[in-house]
Amino acid sequence: MSDHTAMCGFDCRRCPVFIATRNEDAAMKAQLLDEYFKEYPDTTLADLNCDGCLAASGRIFRKCAGCAIRVCGLERAVATCADCAAYPDCDKLQTLFTHSPNAKAALEAIRKEIETTKHAEHTENELLSPIDDPPLG
Repeated sequence: MSDHTAMCGFDCRRCPVFIATRNEDAAMKAQLLDEYFKEYPDTTLADLNCDGCLAASGRIFRKCAGCAIRVCGLERAVATCADCAAYPDCDKLQTLFTHSPNAKAALEAIRKEIETTKHAEHTENELLSPIDDPPLG
């Protein structure tokens, strides 16, 4: 999982607003404004700055900053929705999955990675536990 993985499993590095911000590409931002953000008529070029959904910099695209999934994940203090006890039955996610099946696949992959890591850590702890070793001598 990347440092740029959003709560919903989306890879922020693939977002055109993130790319335009990273590349300091004013022409790309102008194109985005013309093509994609017509439904947000009050969006300006200045609004098209984002370092990723979970960026500490505070530069988060306003559409993402107010995302209910993002806000919920921050309140629950999880790295992604795949880490949450309500996963996968969360109502917010069901709505997302309806519109974006790729989000579900991404979160499933993250969940599998989490489970694999937990299993490996558990197995390693069992192998290294001195409590279960027979006494020496």
